[in-house]
Parts: sequence; structure tokens; C-alpha cells
Amino acid sequence: MDANYDGKIDDADEPLEENPGGLVCVGTNNLTKIELKVEPAGLTGKVTLYSNVSTNIIRLWENSDRTGELDMTNNKHEWLDLTAMPPELWVEGVTNSATARDVELKLEHEETPHGDSSGLFKCEDRVRLTVVKVETTNIKFNHNTGSSASDALNIRQNYANGFDISNGEWVKGGANIPVCYTTNKVVTVKARFTVQPDCIKSAGIWAVSTGSGGSLGDVVKTNVTFSGGISVGDTYGYVELLVSGNTPNVVKKTTTDAWQWKAENINGASVVCDFDVSGPHTVYTILNEPMSPWVNTFGNQQNAWVSALDFATITCNAAGSATEDDAMQAITTHLYTIPYPWGPSPPKGSVQWLTVGGTFNYSGYMTMTVANCLDSAIGLDATGSLLGMDMAARRRTDWFGFNYHCFVKRGDHAYDSCSAMSSVIIKVDYAAYIAAGAPEPTSVESDLIYPIE
Repeated sequence: MDANYDGKIDDADEPLEENPGGLVCVGTNNLTKIELKVEPAGLTGKVTLYSNVSTNIIRLWENSDRTGELDMTNNKHEWLDLTAMPPELWVEGVTNSATARDVELKLEHEETPHGDSSGLFKCEDRVRLTVVKVETTNIKFNHNTGSSASDALNIRQNYANGFDISNGEWVKGGANIPVCYTTNKVVTVKARFTVQPDCIKSAGIWAVSTGSGGSLGDVVKTNVTFSGGISVGDTYGYVELLVSGNTPNVVKKTTTDAWQWKAENINGASVVCDFDVSGPHTVYTILNEPMSPWVNTFGNQQNAWVSALDFATITCNAAGSATEDDAMQAITTHLYTIPYPWGPSPPKGSVQWLTVGGTFNYSGYMTMTVANCLDSAIGLDATGSLLGMDMAARRRTDWFGFNYHCFVKRGDHAYDSCSAMSSVIIKVDYAAYIAAGAPEPTSVESDLIYPIE
């Protein structure tokens, strides 16, 4: 066994094979190699491999790809002919050790003549192993709810339902909550790890992105220390880890991000273990932090809703937008396809989503079949602002032949997604747009400010 981890098995390993012994990992594709030799060549007799544990703890294979499992009935295997003994075996960890070096493999050569029980012609060699189990128990993507400078935004499922991220967005065997970032940002995550047995005090841990077309890169290797089998980090054992590369530079939703977690240099030994796969993680990317009527204050019902992110990116076709102009064009174009209420049911020009209490039912608007100009303007404002664009819904009276008409003003430009208009209005000069509507002398303009629900 390569007990000194120099990449080869030789005489230098012999004094180390029992103490500190070797490491075997649970749940890994990298099995631990042991070599079997009886020297000098030409000896006869039988060879027996003994294990002090069952196959519930370790399994032995003739090949590194887990083929050719060695039959260890009664925790031993005999080769009556030395030429039948394979030159090497591969050890797979099934269940972690309780203590260091508690697994022993003994190779015994016996050349005692048949019927002689004296045992005078026996020799043996032993190796000791520690079966190590490393786990990623929790991952926090939004690990600083007071800032999104280097982590994910505050989001919720919808207006009525938030997310409990106190234990992270990903919990092994449990939660797997979507996350949202702004574009082109270097980010970190925080993860909590456990290791057994608790004699393991350190390991280099990282993760390789295995999902195709995802949003996040690899997790950069970090030396993690352990105390009592739990990673040493914040109060709860979370360690901050850098994610390689930047977040996407376009509006995006992906559902394929997955990380293969790996460990090496376990207690200084250069063995590499694959130990967990997290994901698939659902990742949204938007242009900037959401603007009013949305807020990024943790726990607020106006945190970005996942239902609204789906509406903006997928339904309104904003996914793939690299600029605000691209996103506004996609959203405005889609919303213009929503029919105007020409009557009689619902009544001509009637507001559909403004509640009696003075809030805008954006939840209902996202599933609308008709929308008047006020619905369209507030809906456009809310959808564009969700992606981080600064704009305002506006209402002007006595204009375009209507008692009032509504639109969105963004900078010095106007956007109009109301299908009562003869064509969609996208990034038209604001002054020219107002003039085109031939406002009456009594025409006045005001902001449309309604809380969303």
C-alpha cells in the first residue's frame, strides 16, 4: 500500500503500513490500491487474505472500476495456488471507521505440508486502514442577507410564501431552494462539512461543476479544518468558499448546476476522494438588484418572487438579455400581446388588477388574459424593475383620445405595452411620445405608485 503517498508502492511504505496506515474513502470513485506479493518467486503453498471487518465496512475488488469483487465469506479469501492470487486489489469504503486504523487486512502465506498443523511454515504481512466519510451537509448561497455584494439576493417563493434559508438553500437529503444573483459578479458560498471518524483534523475541499449549461463555476479548493468531526468556520461550522469565474453576463435561469465535492490531503495524506454531489441547483441571474416596488431587505414580501422571476425570464422572454435595452424590448413586446378589454365583459377599458385596497395584484396579472393600460403600465414597471431597471409607471389624462392613458418612463424614453395602441412603443423619445398623443390643455401626468401583492 502507498502509505507515504508518494505515488508508488515500495519498501519505503513498509514501516508506515500499520501506523499511520492508509486511508479509504466512503462513496468515492477513487479506490485505495493494495499490492499482493509473496517473495521470493517460485514458492508454493496457499495464501489467505483476512479482514477484521465485514463487507458492510469495506469491499475488495480486483479492478479499480469496481468489477471482480473478492469473495470475503467469513471475512477471508484463500488462494490455494499462488499463481491465482491477483497482483493488486482495490479497497472501497462502505461505512466509516469508528476510530483510526481500526480496519486490518492480513495476508498470510502458508507452506505447511498437508496434515501438518505446526504452523512453522507461515509468514504474514498486515496493513491498517481508516475508512473516512466526508459529507457536505449544507450550502448557503445567500449567506449575508444584509448585502448581495458577493452572494445571492433575498428571494421568496411568491407574495404569500417565503423560503426558510436558516439552514442554507441546499440541505443534504432535504431542501433544494432556488437562488438568484446579479450579472457578472464574483461570488462565494458557505458550506458545512462533517467527517468521520473525528480523528480527521484537516482536508482540502473543493467541488467540480458537472452540470451542462449551468450558471456557476467550480468551487475553489480550500483547506478546511475539523473539530469533533465538524468543519471549523462560523458558529455553526460554515466555511466560506470562492466560486471560480463570474456569474453569467445575461439574464438567465438554469436548472442544471451540480457540484461534485472532493477532498484531498486528508490529515496530510494525498488521497483524493469524491464524496457528495449537490444539486441540481436552480439559479436565476438578473441585471441588477431589484428596484421599487421590489426591495432586497430580507424577509420582506416585496423580495423578488420566484414566480415573478419565471414570468420575467421565461414568459416575457427576457432570458439571454445582456443589456437593459434588450430586456425592456423583450418584456414590452410580450406584454403588448395581452388583449385589451374592449367589452362588454369585462367592461371596456376596465382596470383588471388594481384592488379595492389600492394594491396591484401582480400575482394575478402574471396569469392575465386581458389588461388595460394601467394594468399594462404597472405590470411593465414591476417586471422590468424586478430585473434591476429603474423606471416609473405614469398616468396622463386627456391624451391619445382617452380620458387617461398609462405608460412607462425610463430615463428620457417611453415604453407602452398596452394593446389598445396601434403598435407597441419601445424606447421612444419621451417628449416625442407625449406630443404624438396630442394632449389636451387640461392634460396632467402623475406617477402610478401601488404596492404589489
